[in-house]
Parts: sequence; C-alpha cells; structure tokens
Amino acid sequence: ISIRSWFRERAMLRREREREAFYDTLVKARGLTEADDFRKARLMWEQVLKRDPKNIPARVELSRLFDRQGQTEEALRVLDSARALD
Repeated sequence: ISIRSWFRERAMLRREREREAFYDTLVKARGLTEADDFRKARLMWEQVLKRDPKNIPARVELSRLFDRQGQTEEALRVLDSARALD
C-alpha cells in the first residue's frame, strides 16, 4: 500500500465518521423534539444548522419545534429562511 493510498483511505474514513455523527445528531434532535425536550432539541437542531446551514429538512424541523412551543412568529421566520434557500 502506498503512502498516497493510506492518506486517501484515512481521509475517506474521517469523512465517513463525520457523516455518521451528523446523522446521529439528526436522529437525536428528532427524538428530543418528539419527547418535548424543546431546549435540548433546539440546541441539537441549531448544531445541525451550524454544520450544514443549507439543510432544509433541519430548518423545517426547527420550525416545527417552535410551532409546538407556540412561537409561531419564530417558526415562520425559520420556514422563510428555508424557502429562501430553495
């Protein structure tokens, strides 16, 4: 195995671990939302959006979270920002 191959493999594995961690965060955020743990769920959704600001499903989920809390104005603001990305 060449050194170039080793570095390529290492980079690929790092990206795979990052992708798994990202999707794990999505699943946890969704679970927290459904469990009505709004504070933690909001932090998780914001973490997802910090990592991937163009993630429209995460914006929609964050909007749903605000709506469930009765924060309709904030929910609409988040939806508008998702619409602007599309």
